[in-house]
Amino acid sequence: MQTTYDYILIGGGLAGQSLAFHLLQGPLRDKRIALIDLEPKTSNDRTWCFWEQTPGPFDDIVCQRWDQLDFLAHLFPGPSTLRPTPTK
Repeated sequence: MQTTYDYILIGGGLAGQSLAFHLLQGPLRDKRIALIDLEPKTSNDRTWCFWEQTPGPFDDIVCQRWDQLDFLAHLFPGPSTLRPTPTK
């Protein structure tokens, strides 16, 4: 038996999972989507940062937030505020 999909996403990391999540929330929710990755994702082995000004779908799993970041570069030293869009 051959299985067909409307979309195939390569990479089951956070970017692939996020894309699949958003596709399934919109007009493509009735499409068949395959998410393929070489390694099984059985543990939280990645760090993922994103910026939002309004509540989003991943707020329940946020484990750290930052309102400021520090650049350590010769031409741009010092702290910078992230307000009004803190990292999540």
